[in-house]
Amino acid sequence: MTSPSFRNHHAAVSGNVLPPSQTLLEGLKHVTAPATAVDLGCGAGTDARHLASQGWKVLAIDADQGALDGIKTDNTLKTSCQRFESLVLPSVQLVNASFALPFCNPVYFGDCWLNITRALESNGVFCGHFFGIRDSWATRIDMTSHTAEQLKELFAGFELLWQSETEKDGKTLGSAAKHWHVYHIVARKC
Repeated sequence: MTSPSFRNHHAAVSGNVLPPSQTLLEGLKHVTAPATAVDLGCGAGTDARHLASQGWKVLAIDADQGALDGIKTDNTLKTSCQRFESLVLPSVQLVNASFALPFCNPVYFGDCWLNITRALESNGVFCGHFFGIRDSWATRIDMTSHTAEQLKELFAGFELLWQSETEKDGKTLGSAAKHWHVYHIVARKC
C-alpha cells in the first residue's frame, strides 16, 4: 500500500496554480463577510491564500515547517507549525480542513475534533473532507476514516449546508494508484 508522503505532495503542488478546494468555495457562499479563519493542514497554502485574498485574517496550520516556509505571510496571513495531537486554535468564524483530517491519527481524532468545534464560533462554518471506509487508506492504523453514520454524529451540533460523497479509482498527486472514498462537507455550527 502506498504511504502518503507530505513532502512529495507539497513538492507536487508547490509552484502549481491550483484552484481553492470546492468545499471552501461552497462554504464561502454561506458567510456574510470575511472575518477570521483557520486553514488546517494548509500544505502549500492554496486555500489560505484564497481566503486572505478575500479579506479574511487567516492562520494557516501544517505539521510540515517546510510547507509553511513557502507561504508568504503578512498582516492577513500567518502560519503555525502544529500537529493534530497538540492543536491550539484561536476562536474563528471559519475552519477549513481540505483533505487534512483523515491524516489525524485515530488516537487523537476525538480531541482534535473537540478543539475544532470549540474554536469555531456559533454560526461559524466548517469546510472539509473526510475519508470513507472504502478509501484505499482506510485500513491504515495511523489514519482516520468515517462511516456516514459516524459523520452524522460528528456534525450533530451543526446544520449541514452542503455535502457530497465521491468514490472513484484514481491516483495520488505522486501518481500512485488509489481508490478514493471521500465525504465533502460544509456545515454551520449551531
